[in-house]
Amino acid sequence: MSDTFIQDRCAIFLADLPRSIDGDKISRLHMAYGLPLPVDFQLLHDSTETQASCAAIFRYTDPTTTDGALEVFSGLPVEYNGRYWPLRAKLAGMKIPDRGPIQPKEMPKAPPVDDPIVLVREVPADWSQKDLMSFHLSLGMEEFQTARMMPSSDGGLTRHAYLQYRTAAAASNAVSSLSGSLVHPRSGEPRRLIAGLASDVRHGAHGQNGIRGRQQGPGKTSGYRNQARDRDSDHFEAGPQQDPYTLYLSDMPSDFNKKDLERLHDQLGIIKPKVIKVLYLRLNKSKSSAVLRYDTMEQAKSALMVLQDRLVLVNEHSGEEQHPRAQFARKRSPQLAFAQDDNSYGGSDHEDREEDDTIYALPSVYVAELPINITENGVRHMVQEVGGKLDDLVAVTFLQQKFKGSHACCLLRYQDMETAESMAEKLHGFRVYHPDDRTRPVRAKVAKHSKALNYMCTDVYVGEVPNNWTASYMYKFLTQAGVERNVIHSVKLLSQRPGRVGVGAILHIVSAEAADRVLEQLTGQEILVRGKPRPLKVRLADAPKEPWMEPEQPEPPQPPAPEIRKPAITAPVPLSQLQ
Repeated sequence: MSDTFIQDRCAIFLADLPRSIDGDKISRLHMAYGLPLPVDFQLLHDSTETQASCAAIFRYTDPTTTDGALEVFSGLPVEYNGRYWPLRAKLAGMKIPDRGPIQPKEMPKAPPVDDPIVLVREVPADWSQKDLMSFHLSLGMEEFQTARMMPSSDGGLTRHAYLQYRTAAAASNAVSSLSGSLVHPRSGEPRRLIAGLASDVRHGAHGQNGIRGRQQGPGKTSGYRNQARDRDSDHFEAGPQQDPYTLYLSDMPSDFNKKDLERLHDQLGIIKPKVIKVLYLRLNKSKSSAVLRYDTMEQAKSALMVLQDRLVLVNEHSGEEQHPRAQFARKRSPQLAFAQDDNSYGGSDHEDREEDDTIYALPSVYVAELPINITENGVRHMVQEVGGKLDDLVAVTFLQQKFKGSHACCLLRYQDMETAESMAEKLHGFRVYHPDDRTRPVRAKVAKHSKALNYMCTDVYVGEVPNNWTASYMYKFLTQAGVERNVIHSVKLLSQRPGRVGVGAILHIVSAEAADRVLEQLTGQEILVRGKPRPLKVRLADAPKEPWMEPEQPEPPQPPAPEIRKPAITAPVPLSQLQ
């Protein structure tokens, strides 16, 4: 005899309801869709508190009302914690089994445990491998080795992780210790971990720790809520907003540089990237990040599979372990075109770009402390007020503010340097009216040219300078090295990078010939850093480049170098006293 299923025409069974549903929400749900209220309802909760959904049985007065409710609730999308899934509705009923002999049900036997891998769910999304290690130590478990963190599938609250232990016995003990342990995600609501052997989950065994596969209905695919989990197997594929050729590596030690990354690729057997760019964080001086661009998508994917959540680096200065994280970098904005793409600019766009470069190369006046609401017409009116000619003004360029403030600034482009210097003198100190009913003076000066517009290299870069040196110490060292004082226009000490012992310095030389002589004199010089001699790194700061201006335009005249009196030095200072 076969089983008999008896349907109740006045009751429906609803599955995948949010766990937080109650009588008030059920009443509002019926009123929102114009349905009569049920005469009775029963909520069916799962025994595990971690389940996010529940089921219910609604009983109505007649079959017509039941059919209307069944039509409304079938496939109705509901939302819980930022996730949406459709409801499943059918007529309620009961199954009457046959009277035949009861056969014992044979469960599939799980294969023997051959790998020490444990799958843990409900792990807080903000936890890292270091946090898991601390959690294991708090439970008295020391066999934990590494972890592979999977992406979150519930809006960034929790995720699951694959934990590897030294032995299979340690993995079995970890399952019993971790199952039911209380953790606190960022949401503040405590959750309990669900742990099970990864081999049981892969072979479809029903573990006793709550990790089991969701059963499929006839003719249906996997559950809607499991679609995010099914995508975990493709986490090594780049998303639609990610660049499949570029990786972003974060949480690196601050002293990690390009050579260290190349050496790391050699040690791990990964093909080196085509471009490596190290990024130093301003707010956190103990960490840095890097952008790695590879030649092919296969190289980037292979590097991601090796680098993701597997590196443990030690910061040499703090002595702490850091766990870098690797992921595909985000794509560039579609408005930004690559320089190597010949088709990225059309005919008129290419001409506009050349025209912008020509305007950018003109002498400019930097004007600051302007009203925040000033327009280009207002700037031109201000130029007329101080006696300037609008025919000489080529363009007005407003500068974007890094921080939101109450003032604006701009650049006034002119054809020659004499006009720019004259307008800077006239505009400096001119008082303008601001929106707060006050007048303030304008600051104006001749803007410095971009480094790309320098026709002759007159700057020398000096590296490995001790970070406690000042400009006075630098002048003494240069005199000791035989550099004449009158060839140095000024000395600029660069800011110290995190994790570096020394700093850099820029020597502004009066001419290109003098810069070549200074370069020869400083090459091979050594200084004492922490009692050890270290050679200076000396090179030209700016390589000579062709100007961006049109060939028929004359070069802007260079202002004469000011006379610098040579100070009298009574006796040379030895290098050992400069520390």
